[in-house]
Amino acid sequence: MLKKIIVILSSILLFFILAIGGISWYLYKNQEVIADYVLKELNSKQKGYTKLEKVNVDLLTNFPYISIDLRNVVFYPSKQDTLKPIYKIQDIYLGFSYTDVAAGNYNVKRITVKKGELHIERYEDGSINLLLAKAIDNQKTDTSKIGKKLSFDIKKITLEDLKITKKDFGQKSFVAVHFQKLKSSVKLTDKMVSNHIETKFELLKLEIEDSIWFKNKHLHWETDLDYHFDKKFLTIRPSQFELEEAEFAIKGTVDLAKNAFLDLDISGKKPDFKLITSFAPPNIYEKLKNYKNEGEVYFKGKIVGEAINGMPKIDLEFGCKNAQFINPDIKNNSIKDLNISGFFTNGAKRDLTTCELYVKQMSANPSDGTFKGSFHIKNFANPYVSVDVHSNLDLSTLQNFFDIPALKGLQGRLIIDMTVDELLDYNDVPTTLGKLKDGTDSRLILKNIKYKPSFYPYPILLDGEVDIMDGKLVLKEFITKIGTSDFNIKGDISNLAAFLHGQEAEIDMNLMGSSKLIDFTALTGNKIDEQLQDLKYNLEFKTSSKYLKGTHGIPQGEFFVKDLFFKLKNYPHAIHDWHIDIIIDEQEMKMKLFEGELDETDFHLFGYIKNYNALFNEEKKQELIDASLSFKSNHIKFKDLFTYKNTNFLPKDYQSETIDNFILDASLKIPANNILNNKYFENTTLSLRKFDGVFKVHNYGLREIGGDFIAKAGGMKISNFHGKIGKSDFVIDVDIESVAKLMASDFKGKKVIQLKSNIMDLDELMEIQGKTSQTTEQPKTTEQHAKAFNIFDIPFPNLDIKTNIGRFKYKKYNFSQFNTTLRIQPNHYVYVDQLDMQTAGGQVNINGYFNGSDPKKIYFKSTIKAGNLDLDRVFYKMDNFGQDYLVSENVHGKITGTIQSKVLMHPDLVINLRDTEAHIEATIKDGKLTNFPPFKMMDKFMGDKNLEDVRFGELKNILDVKNGNISIPKMEISSTLGYMMISGNQNFDKDLAMKYTVEVPSFVIKDAMWNYLFKRKKKPSRNDIEEVTEGSIISSEDKKSKRSAVVDIFGNPDKFDFDFQGFKKNKN
Repeated sequence: MLKKIIVILSSILLFFILAIGGISWYLYKNQEVIADYVLKELNSKQKGYTKLEKVNVDLLTNFPYISIDLRNVVFYPSKQDTLKPIYKIQDIYLGFSYTDVAAGNYNVKRITVKKGELHIERYEDGSINLLLAKAIDNQKTDTSKIGKKLSFDIKKITLEDLKITKKDFGQKSFVAVHFQKLKSSVKLTDKMVSNHIETKFELLKLEIEDSIWFKNKHLHWETDLDYHFDKKFLTIRPSQFELEEAEFAIKGTVDLAKNAFLDLDISGKKPDFKLITSFAPPNIYEKLKNYKNEGEVYFKGKIVGEAINGMPKIDLEFGCKNAQFINPDIKNNSIKDLNISGFFTNGAKRDLTTCELYVKQMSANPSDGTFKGSFHIKNFANPYVSVDVHSNLDLSTLQNFFDIPALKGLQGRLIIDMTVDELLDYNDVPTTLGKLKDGTDSRLILKNIKYKPSFYPYPILLDGEVDIMDGKLVLKEFITKIGTSDFNIKGDISNLAAFLHGQEAEIDMNLMGSSKLIDFTALTGNKIDEQLQDLKYNLEFKTSSKYLKGTHGIPQGEFFVKDLFFKLKNYPHAIHDWHIDIIIDEQEMKMKLFEGELDETDFHLFGYIKNYNALFNEEKKQELIDASLSFKSNHIKFKDLFTYKNTNFLPKDYQSETIDNFILDASLKIPANNILNNKYFENTTLSLRKFDGVFKVHNYGLREIGGDFIAKAGGMKISNFHGKIGKSDFVIDVDIESVAKLMASDFKGKKVIQLKSNIMDLDELMEIQGKTSQTTEQPKTTEQHAKAFNIFDIPFPNLDIKTNIGRFKYKKYNFSQFNTTLRIQPNHYVYVDQLDMQTAGGQVNINGYFNGSDPKKIYFKSTIKAGNLDLDRVFYKMDNFGQDYLVSENVHGKITGTIQSKVLMHPDLVINLRDTEAHIEATIKDGKLTNFPPFKMMDKFMGDKNLEDVRFGELKNILDVKNGNISIPKMEISSTLGYMMISGNQNFDKDLAMKYTVEVPSFVIKDAMWNYLFKRKKKPSRNDIEEVTEGSIISSEDKKSKRSAVVDIFGNPDKFDFDFQGFKKNKN
């Protein structure tokens, strides 16, 4: 018998194993088909779109049911999967019974959701994104491959690690909840469904109209719900929930047929302060829960009304009796006899306008002090307040009790006598009149306050009093001392109540203050090295209460600086008699007056900014802001303005400069959006209308200066920037297509700077009154040159520069028709395509280029052509080239020639002659040599000719400069002494060593020198000379002398000698 039983049981067990295995194998085999079917089934019944990664068979999650695991389910609001999904869930387990699956029925018994996010949005028309996306489409689903349709007979629902957010655009609210765990068991009949729910969740955030009501609150709720299908009526059976560690009871009903009409009762389950502290922010709650508390605490509320398309009525009562808080860490430090009673309601309209909070009585006895009062607020949208508070508290006792680390060491007393009563009953005239008299008188006193922050080296000492009298706030006294710094402030604000309620009334704000010393060095820990002394100020702002609410940060009104005076330690000038008057209206900010003095410098500013509100209006941000400024000064002393810490930041020649009768008049137009995005050089126009003044030290005036500066689309234009400075005038035009591309070598766009001038007198511009410009400067060494500023070390732009100057004057240089064309390249090349000028009665043309690509090897390669220049004027302008034997008094005539050179330069652009190469070919015509020292050197053997005034018809000269030497291959001179030739070389070293060979006509050698050279007397010979007319010029064609004496001159200009080389027969 036992054997039969075992066989039967084994057969049954085997059957179940085979059945379960077969069903599991079937589901596993068809999981792709099932996944495809589930997606089609879901997507066919909704406007949204669901997609999932894959489907797995799971035997354990919903055991004894078999589950289909839908992995990574994502639901979109439309058929497009590019939009933000409404929910994303890692795993959804659908549990089926084995018998249903075996019969081909996919009837869902259990649902388990693990790890995901659900984002619900309710729009202003009341529609909800999830319901809109789940709306059924009229599509048919092909179920031929899977059998019967998917259906639901839920017995249990489980949620794990699910975050749900709801954003309500109509009520301007946001709530975020994180469910750690939710279990729901379902009992279903034909008429109703009963549901037992147990959940733990965290209220991450509750925000209403930009105000955060709750944040990071932990709740545990266990309840039973009954839902009646026919009535659409939900009953919440008496149940409980925990908020943090406080317990509450809840019961009531929800009528879903009537827009979710609520009728709920909520109450505190046991007398505990946690009923109140549980609503506090997390950091405060954690602090308060460590305190011991005793007393009778109560909380109860009623919520009645529609929750959908409306707001239910909320009535709450709360309070405590004979309560006390005790800090367990500090002896004899407690708050005793704490009594509170009050209520809250959202009123008849159930919105902020009818909200009311009334704390009827509130009293307590801290260890050292007293506190009592009441508090009543009506109309949260535009609050009317009744406050009656009287306290005298020792701040050190409160700090110790609450143990706030940031306020450790706080001492002093806080005295409050506040009576603000705006809730007046106009039906009770006698009472109302009494309240009008004393209903707005309040006083707050800070007495002997001392506070030493742990992070700051100095204690803060403070005494002050603030009074409210007849609606006027008066800062009667506010005295602060921090280290050696002191602050004394007084002020007042009229019609404060009108401002708080947004009623239209004139508001007058005044602020006055003084300070003997504000030591920024000590206050900022040596970050700012400055001290402000003897500060006095008097400020006023007149406006209307309507401009102080809803303003864009700049309220309309009139702002005054009635007086301002102070001194700075490192800026030893007195700032005094400053007065400011600024008017701000809806469209314009107008500076009626801004004047003051800084020692001897005075200033007066006027101006406006039109359409400034475009900065705060999204629709107007493309509009132009129009600004204008006029600046006038009778006297500006640069030393007053630009000297700080005994350092004058101006160039030396301008450090003592002053300007009289200075006027600046300018305007600016720029789109508001450019200012907001820091794009100040796009579509911006700066117009300089007037810029006048008289420089005293440099002795010139500024006149008629103006022009337009335009920045647009990355480019810059300067149009007709003109003016007069002393005798000089100028017109500058700039056209740069792209400022950003100026440093690019391949930039081909417009990049031109053009200067035009009738007269440019640099002597006048650089002249300093009472100071001579002639200075003796010692020669620099190579090391000194190398250390000097090198302009080729800085980046070069890609620019074309053109100048057309009628007359250019600098020191002894006097040029006319001075025209240049320059090209500056980023590779540190500067091309001189044209440099033409008329000077010294002739013409000079220069072209070439500077190569600074290697800042240590800078050179200028050029060709210079001179035509018919008057040497008397050239040598004068060139300071005689620094030569002792070629001076303007010695050489006269007109020179024409060409110089081809490669001039090496030091970093400070001083010519390095030793490494310079040059080839010079020049001709001087119709000239003379007057008292020419080299001829005087030859006076010993020259004839009785007039050596002090030697005329020549033509002097041809070829010079080569290389390796620090000057070489003269051949110099021909047709003179009154005869036709002569000179060749030789001389170096540029300090000794100026030279060796020249001179061929002179033999007849000029006088007798004494003949006897010295040949040890015999000179006999006249027709071979030596023909008839020569006194003063006539002898050229190479008519040399007159049959032969020439060849003489070498060697040594240096200070010590030299001669060596006669013999005679050379001349060819006729």
